[in-house]
Amino acid sequence: MTPTVAQLDVDQARATQIAFGHAGFLGDSVADVGHWIRLHAPEYYLMQALQSRYADATVAGVQYHDGSAWHGLQSALRARLPLERARLEIGYAAGPRLWVNRDSARGAAGSLADFSHEQGGGGWRYFYDQGGTLTPMTWDPGAQCWRGPGTFLLICNGVMHPEGAAPVRTFTVPVTGTVTVEGRVQDADTSCGDGVVASIRRGAQVLWQCALPETGSPCSTFAFDLAATLGDVLAFRVDQGANNWCDSTVFTARVSWDDGQGHDWAIATLDGAVTLPPSGFFAEDASGFRAATMRLPGDAVVDHVASPEYAARARSTTATAAATPTARCPRPA
Repeated sequence: MTPTVAQLDVDQARATQIAFGHAGFLGDSVADVGHWIRLHAPEYYLMQALQSRYADATVAGVQYHDGSAWHGLQSALRARLPLERARLEIGYAAGPRLWVNRDSARGAAGSLADFSHEQGGGGWRYFYDQGGTLTPMTWDPGAQCWRGPGTFLLICNGVMHPEGAAPVRTFTVPVTGTVTVEGRVQDADTSCGDGVVASIRRGAQVLWQCALPETGSPCSTFAFDLAATLGDVLAFRVDQGANNWCDSTVFTARVSWDDGQGHDWAIATLDGAVTLPPSGFFAEDASGFRAATMRLPGDAVVDHVASPEYAARARSTTATAAATPTARCPRPA
């Protein structure tokens, strides 16, 4: 589905492009665009001077900030920093120095996208329940699945199968606030069996459940909001009936949230202290070049470029792509 302008997060896309050293890009696969120039012109002028400075430059170093200290990549991985939401400082040899704030109040975790050989990867863990106690499963590298003690007690990417015990995939909620839980279940093998019960639980509380009669029809997609506390564990499980014949069950889930907190980042630049909003950036070099999406006192977000080639500025208090350019001044030769 083609997104509308209101659905775009151009700031986040730009921050990702800058973090990877890519050229800025805006296509035409956008619906409900009233003014293409207002959409594309700020992006062009914001990125052109920056990308011309780092496109051919060599990266000299990358650091990750955890809110209190800097880490190299090895240290960041050991500390399990969420790199998809990283606060980065990137230096280029004979090029600009820049900071990118990929942090955000919004986050999401998916049972498919985050499926991993590592317990805890992406917030997900893999267990079996045989009488009220969760026991960790063992990773099978050949099958690329998590296994319990039975031949068919499995959690694979998207499919779960019980065998005398329930496979249980858990997610640990990383925030206090409202989370949205959505996904689907479906019988993956209709050739035999007496059905399963798929459920989502928080402790002893059953948040959702559905009995699959092994007909092959989707039981139900699910989507609900939940008031959660940091550390809450959501358990996605499949319980067999009297037997476990043909009980392969598609059970996928996505958990998303908005923690309601500010995720601005204060950095120290050659010009002094600068505040970066979520998906904001700041770039500078010794020649006086500056480019930024930054927050000003009073909460306004400014897209700003000052370079020997030109100066440009666009303003928006919500940092959307539709900001209207207020100045574009070529520099004298």
